[in-house]
Amino acid sequence: MKSNQEYQISFHGSRFGSLNELVLPETRALYEDLRKFSDDYIRRATVSKAWPTAYPWPLDALHCNTRLWEYPFVLDAMRRHTRGEGQLLDIGSAMTFFPGYCAGNRFSVIASDIDARMKTWADAVWRELRETGTWPQPSQLEYRTEDATRLTLPSESCDVVTNISVLEHMPLHLLVKSLQEIHRVLRHGGVFICTLDCWIRGARDDHHHPLDQAEFTRFMGELTSLFTPVEPHVCRTPSDLITNFKYPVELVSNSPVFRAAQSAAPGVKDRLKSRLRLAVKGPPSSNQLEWCAFGITLRKE
Repeated sequence: MKSNQEYQISFHGSRFGSLNELVLPETRALYEDLRKFSDDYIRRATVSKAWPTAYPWPLDALHCNTRLWEYPFVLDAMRRHTRGEGQLLDIGSAMTFFPGYCAGNRFSVIASDIDARMKTWADAVWRELRETGTWPQPSQLEYRTEDATRLTLPSESCDVVTNISVLEHMPLHLLVKSLQEIHRVLRHGGVFICTLDCWIRGARDDHHHPLDQAEFTRFMGELTSLFTPVEPHVCRTPSDLITNFKYPVELVSNSPVFRAAQSAAPGVKDRLKSRLRLAVKGPPSSNQLEWCAFGITLRKE
């Protein structure tokens, strides 16, 4: 039996994210690799004339609370359990840095989102970026409008599917349909890497609905009926869970969006801070939504 301390600093396996992991050399190396691309993308994309003022999500996805753990988790799984190339489908991409990062690292990437604005906006931004630097070309990175419950991709057309904090936004019956669609489009031997938010306390709504214990149990049952986990699931919950209220603010403060917010005019500063979603000071009140992150890597046999 592992001690609690040994569990907290374990790095591999399907698990809930912990704060101690973020100081491990393995995690720091993964984070730094992602951060370099993300910072460059944010600096260039957000000053682009094509960047939409109506973009509804955080500008700096990597530094958005639990994503500090989720993106390194996904990158680690990609490096250890895939060939490091082939067709990658990212579901729920919005306009984050991640599809571009993957396309610049030997994958052919389809970035998909159910919001049709994302394709229109992303295509315009990437056209401008390609004119000003060495960025993934259209043959490496394609944006599509896709409903994860009815994907238009051919069966067995993808080597890797990534899904970073998307599934919890769906009702459970649609979540199950999405898993079935992911199974359909993955090739045999293909890898599915998933993170999602799990509810701790507070009021959930239709927009953000972290899975409670019963929903998580159903989710895991459906997931493992379709796919085979490539590593064991660590069942214990760490005492130092990373949550949307507990994450290292010092890493967030190094974000280019945070730095821009510090020197911006008051109206712009408020908008930047709301997009970054800075840490809320103090413990959450009883009605504030708090969640933690879970990650799992599976293979289609």
